[in-house]
Amino acid sequence: MSVTTPHPAYVSMLPLWSSLRTAYLGETAVKSARPLALSQRAGRSALDGTAYLPRPAGMRRDEQYTAYRDRPSWVAATEHAVHGITGSVFRHEPQLVGPAALEPQLADITQTGMSLRLFCEQTIRETLLMGRFSVLVDYPMGAMTPEGRVLPPPVQSRPYWVPYQAEDLINWRTMQRHGDTILSLAILKEYLQVPQGPWGTPDFFVVKEQAQYRVLRLNEVGVYEVSLWLEDDAASQRLGAPAATLQQVWVPQRQGHPLDFIPFWIFAPLSMDPTPQKSLLEGLVHRNFLTWRHSADYEHALHLTAMPQFYIAANMEAPPELYVGASSALFLPDNQAKVGIVEFHGQGLQPHENALKADLQMMAAMGARLLEGPPDTQETATGVQWRMAGSDSPVQTLVSSVSQGLTWALQTHAWWAGLTENVDDPSVHVVLNKDLVSNLMQPQMLLALMQALLNGTISYETFYFCLQRGEIARPLVPVEEEQALIEDEQAQRPLVTLPPGPGTPSPGRNGATRPVA
Repeated sequence: MSVTTPHPAYVSMLPLWSSLRTAYLGETAVKSARPLALSQRAGRSALDGTAYLPRPAGMRRDEQYTAYRDRPSWVAATEHAVHGITGSVFRHEPQLVGPAALEPQLADITQTGMSLRLFCEQTIRETLLMGRFSVLVDYPMGAMTPEGRVLPPPVQSRPYWVPYQAEDLINWRTMQRHGDTILSLAILKEYLQVPQGPWGTPDFFVVKEQAQYRVLRLNEVGVYEVSLWLEDDAASQRLGAPAATLQQVWVPQRQGHPLDFIPFWIFAPLSMDPTPQKSLLEGLVHRNFLTWRHSADYEHALHLTAMPQFYIAANMEAPPELYVGASSALFLPDNQAKVGIVEFHGQGLQPHENALKADLQMMAAMGARLLEGPPDTQETATGVQWRMAGSDSPVQTLVSSVSQGLTWALQTHAWWAGLTENVDDPSVHVVLNKDLVSNLMQPQMLLALMQALLNGTISYETFYFCLQRGEIARPLVPVEEEQALIEDEQAQRPLVTLPPGPGTPSPGRNGATRPVA
């Protein structure tokens, strides 16, 4: 078994992940996708688009299939669903809480210019679409001596985050420690851009992609160890399978001590378990591809039937050129000739139209609500909540799972940076918004809450909590801070405003003082 050997679950999930990614990327990716395994069996390269739009029987020429593929447009339902639900999660700002010294690092959490706020959005998008996303909290490695010893990193070094998509984590393993299930192995496939020649030669500008495998593991003594393996093209050709050679091994440390855990977290819709889970959008993506195939059949049928066909039935040779139109005259030497136009009549296209409408309605019901406008009839607030409630629960579970994983990553970051003493410090946490649907408070409810507060039947804390839920009070502002702000504003106001005395000129319009007569 080689370091390049993928996990069996990875192999089984890869076709699904490929379809999810292609559907999100859109029309260009869909129309260029090829079924590689099928083309290898057939002994010839498959045409672009045949991965998700098979060639109909009888369509022998490649240009016929190319036209069949290019006529319909891809409905971007998957992309709209991902962006719409992600926007619902981030319609309220996330809570990113940590030590004050950590705040500058949050603006560039990856050391590539990405803030923690944007990293949270990427995590939600990928976990929602693929059902899987990973993050590695890493620390810069010091220089390596000729003897192979790794020197301490520079003083100004700090932790940083590295995101990995579902397709990048090819193998993993867990183990039991003190009753807890922990990650003991993670193999990540990365790609390096390698110039094919030295500077000054034309080959320097030719870049080839080379695979590299990053192995994160707990070694035999339970210490976190990292190794890099470079794919060997010569060995791969000799063995007939991917092969890699070991390049580097080192043990990351914090303040001179090795770690006893792997700072790597796998996000999923329902839990943090490393076993691949189903994407929440799998059904929608399947319907999206079905709509694509129905649309191709409909456009093909429309192309064959909607164009009128001109005909001439006469005992004569076909003319070299024939002009048809209001500005042209048609001369026929045979006075018994028949001239006409064949047009399509009937309901042959109706089944295709019905199938497309059913597909769009189904996708709207499965989450892509941006495809259709609001109902023609007016809905009550309760009706909207009931209509949306069925799709909120799984997404809220996903948000909770992602919040937990981001919290663990941020706690490790703060601990590794020396800002906290405990790796699970509860004062460091990330909380994402789970209030996905706007729930503005109605005036009648606000009046009832105010009356209950004045009557003493609810506390101010309860009243303020309801104002936040009703999106009247500012989100994420504690009740103590709001009360302190109210007291400060009241202290700045004058307690009594004296009325003007005798002889005091009254103000005129626009605040101007009227002259005394």
